[in-house]
Amino acid sequence: MARWASAEFCVYYAVLVAWNIVAFTWGYRQSEALTQQRPPPRWLRDGWLFGRFKDSSDLQWRMVCSYMPLLLLGFPAWAGLCWVWRNVVLGGSNSPKAQTARTLVYVASGLGFIFYLHGVHAAWPVVIAVLNYALARILGGTCVCAPAVWTFNVAMLVTCDLYHGFHNPLAEALLHSVSKYEGMLRWEVSFNLIMLRLISFGMDYHRMLSNQHGNERIAARSEYFRAQETERPASDYNLLLYIAYVFYPPLYIAGPLVSFNAFAAQSNRPQTTHSLGEIFRGFVRVILYFLGVEIVLHFEYVYGITQSDVWKTHRGGELLFGGMFTLNFMYMKFLIIWRLFRMLALLDGVDSPENMTRCVNNNFTFTGFWRSWHGSLNEWIVRYMYLPLGGRKYQVFSIWFIFVFIGIWHDLMWRWVAWALINCLFFTLEIAITSEFRSSKYAHWHAKWYWRHIICVCGSLNVILLVLANLAILHGFAGTYAWLQQALARANTPLGVLELLVNPMLYFYSGIHIMLELREEEQRTNQAKRC
Repeated sequence: MARWASAEFCVYYAVLVAWNIVAFTWGYRQSEALTQQRPPPRWLRDGWLFGRFKDSSDLQWRMVCSYMPLLLLGFPAWAGLCWVWRNVVLGGSNSPKAQTARTLVYVASGLGFIFYLHGVHAAWPVVIAVLNYALARILGGTCVCAPAVWTFNVAMLVTCDLYHGFHNPLAEALLHSVSKYEGMLRWEVSFNLIMLRLISFGMDYHRMLSNQHGNERIAARSEYFRAQETERPASDYNLLLYIAYVFYPPLYIAGPLVSFNAFAAQSNRPQTTHSLGEIFRGFVRVILYFLGVEIVLHFEYVYGITQSDVWKTHRGGELLFGGMFTLNFMYMKFLIIWRLFRMLALLDGVDSPENMTRCVNNNFTFTGFWRSWHGSLNEWIVRYMYLPLGGRKYQVFSIWFIFVFIGIWHDLMWRWVAWALINCLFFTLEIAITSEFRSSKYAHWHAKWYWRHIICVCGSLNVILLVLANLAILHGFAGTYAWLQQALARANTPLGVLELLVNPMLYFYSGIHIMLELREEEQRTNQAKRC
């Protein structure tokens, strides 16, 4: 029976509303204090709303704001030209010649796009992609293929980071003899995603030759996953389609990630799951999200505070307010970026996994959080790392390897190593505790009235650990320790303990009751999600 209108849930609603009012009021006051400084922080720039400053501390968000008009005009125009080529010029034919003609358009537009982005330095990712293709084609089907492809790509990732994209005088002179155009984005910034596509092609080709069948459980989830888990004909693993896949314009900059099998299937037969009306509504939602974030950034400068040294003046619950705001801003930023590019690819008939399958405030476990945050990367990890490393049977050990890889993949910086190790530590703890309480020893608890409350109390502690683990991205080892010291600075008095633990715990406890009821509602309506 639904609890939405019960007296118990009315109390939870009141707690959530009150806590959010307090949090936003605190953030607004902190922000207003910054505007009184002379000069104000450099990351506060003139906004477009009521003459107020805007928090411009995040580089990625500044780029989104700068290029949003170009993205909303340029890519739909490109997708329209591709549609005309496919359906008018080629008459919608699926003959081998027509497929090759479509692929050539993708190759030409992809190479042109990366030249526009990276200038003459686009030669580097093309050369690395061709070397990876040769390696996979030569070793595919042999026992050394997977180690060789992985070693090559990880080595390229580390090398291009250490040597700053091979920007040395000799290479510069050679490239500039061809063209002086430098582009607008360093190519090594994009190589993280390129590398994952290179591995995807190599492993999909290797599996096809090795007769390794797809995962039927995953394939049953949607049309996209059926395409991913169905091996392509050997003729599809050709250089043209491979180059089209690696440099496919709508998904090149930020994803979402698509496996080679899925891309190859959709390049021949565009997706039919999402209608044009759905895609249009998706664009409208993205624009509304974008405007919402822009408005908030004119009144709340908490993300800039968290990234600067101002947070070191805060104590106890104030740090948690800042941490929660930071995670929410990061969630909205990536939701807008990823969903925009996904909609742009859908216009061209290429589907990809949704990266944000749940709101960041609708998760209380590490397992659920990482399934629903950057979902396409999670699917990539499951397909190419988690299952080959033994799946659930060895997950306590494999998650350490996986998280360290993801940390290094993001950036060769100690703060990402800190993020990986702290997440692994808390993730392992969660696995151990949940495994224990799922055992038959506690089965009789699951039907008791108090079981839901036990989950909410434990989940509240887990959310605090989630916030701490993910703030390590900003602060690293030393900064995370300093953050904890600041948070505990007032915990030596009853009022300090109330501020640091009781208030946040009450907020998270109330929120997790809502989360559990949302999951039960999904079960009642047969819309249950995996996270």
